[in-house]
Amino acid sequence: MKALTLTEPWATLMALQEKRVETRSWKLPDCMVGQNAVIHSAKGYPRWAKETCLQEPFYSALRPGGKYVEPELHTGSGLCVVKFIGCRYTQDVRAQLSEKEVLFGDYSDGRFAWFTEFVERWETPVPKTGHLGFWEWQQEG
Repeated sequence: MKALTLTEPWATLMALQEKRVETRSWKLPDCMVGQNAVIHSAKGYPRWAKETCLQEPFYSALRPGGKYVEPELHTGSGLCVVKFIGCRYTQDVRAQLSEKEVLFGDYSDGRFAWFTEFVERWETPVPKTGHLGFWEWQQEG
């Protein structure tokens, strides 16, 4: 199975089913449409990303059930599996998405919106080194 590494908190937002569209500067490869992929959280967690977690709608989305505690973000780990179901230009879809979904991505003109369906969240995150782009997830055992 392929994997895709996202910086936190975006990987956790996918695992919590708060984010369903990933935005990128490059088109989703045709071979990935209809395919499952592991969403992996990057090991690096830059200061600007941590600060984003304190802003709405990130703050509330990362604390399901209204628990106002620091969210547990598992950097450097596989968190969930999604299925990629399509890709469109961001400018063609941003008006059709919720305000929250738009705030969770970069919907500048000329970028791509990768649509996903949630498959499963792993109860225990699986530590693993990530890579740029899509990469092969090798399950140990």
